[in-house]
Amino acid sequence: MLYEDIFFSIFVLEAEKFFTMEKNNLKQKAEEIIKRHVAWTLAVSAIPLPFVDVIGATAIQMDMIRQMSKLYGFDYDANKGKTLITSLITTTLAGSLAATTRTLPEVGRAASWLTTIMLQAAATYAIGVVFMSNFEQGVALIDFNLDKAGDLFEEAFEKGKEYAQNLIS
Repeated sequence: MLYEDIFFSIFVLEAEKFFTMEKNNLKQKAEEIIKRHVAWTLAVSAIPLPFVDVIGATAIQMDMIRQMSKLYGFDYDANKGKTLITSLITTTLAGSLAATTRTLPEVGRAASWLTTIMLQAAATYAIGVVFMSNFEQGVALIDFNLDKAGDLFEEAFEKGKEYAQNLIS
């Protein structure tokens, strides 16, 4: 009886250690996916053609969600992903802010261009953080709760601005 208890205790401890390592490994891979897609967003947002930045950034963000869905073992639905991305970005008005800065003459073209690039990258970062957090909690795209995601998105958006600014400079 004593050996069975010892064996069971060791087994449980090793299993917990394995699952903790696996969870940390998933999170690390998800963070790598986010960073890679933020870099791609910076590159695509730098293309000075109308709407290319928005369309390109959205495509990159959707690919990021697709890759993270696969990583965490969830089904990916492109329509649901696009709807969630649009809702999250609209919540913080990142696109409107970028469009507004482009029209202000005192800001200058170069400054507004860099601001737009940074905001697109920050939005990609924030979207990645929100989806990673949901996937880690076992929440699939179909069960995604935008009310809960809004605060996390705004917080991650601020961190994303810092992260993007560091990549640009």
